[in-house]
Amino acid sequence: MKEFKGKLGTYKIVLTSDQSPTLWSEAFDENCHSTAGAKQETQYVYIEGCELLNKAQNGSIVILEVGFGAGHGLKETYEFFKTHAPQCEVYFYSLELDEELIPWAFENLIKIPMPQKKGKLYQGKIDHFEYNILIGDARQTVPNFQFPKLNAIFQDAFSPDKNPSLWTVEWFEMLKSISAPDVILTTYSASSKVKKGLFEAGWSVSERPGFSGKRGSIKADLSGKMDRNIIEKLERSPAQALRD
Repeated sequence: MKEFKGKLGTYKIVLTSDQSPTLWSEAFDENCHSTAGAKQETQYVYIEGCELLNKAQNGSIVILEVGFGAGHGLKETYEFFKTHAPQCEVYFYSLELDEELIPWAFENLIKIPMPQKKGKLYQGKIDHFEYNILIGDARQTVPNFQFPKLNAIFQDAFSPDKNPSLWTVEWFEMLKSISAPDVILTTYSASSKVKKGLFEAGWSVSERPGFSGKRGSIKADLSGKMDRNIIEKLERSPAQALRD
């Protein structure tokens, strides 16, 4: 199978350089991951970026993934904790607009039991790892769902140009309101307008090298500490934060 139909149109299966698949979305005209390696990008940007190994030492962690997509976030997070911190209580939440991606991901990629559907929520659990997928427009589902306080956020939506509603100041304010003080948010994006959006929403922004030669990526927290050089660079940038 090289492609399949979803509720938002056709998805084409694309093999990336590390031999892991990603999906190209007709609706967004964009791949879900870097073609340099979907698996490795997920590990670098989110698992390493959000410092999950350090957070596992607390004994429990709540993770929100913004964009289930092809399922790499769930797969790599499950395998990471299974290998490195099997006794840590993990509560993994993912947001997805197109419900048809879920059966594809569990059949073709994730290889753990398909979660049970309860209304618009899919729920599953293996040992100490609980996984949940919330279906619908994230701007509507998130404020109406009772999340535990978040310790890590994988901001993995389609790009700001293709999917702007999940990159606005108001969206980042919403994420901040459901986060724990120790939260770390990471994203593949290096966009100045995303940095400004996070900054104006009250996040402290830092920069990381990008995956596989990409010019950069973003990491944010609620520490209140921010490099003055980054602040000055944002002040000089003509880019504007996205707003609703």
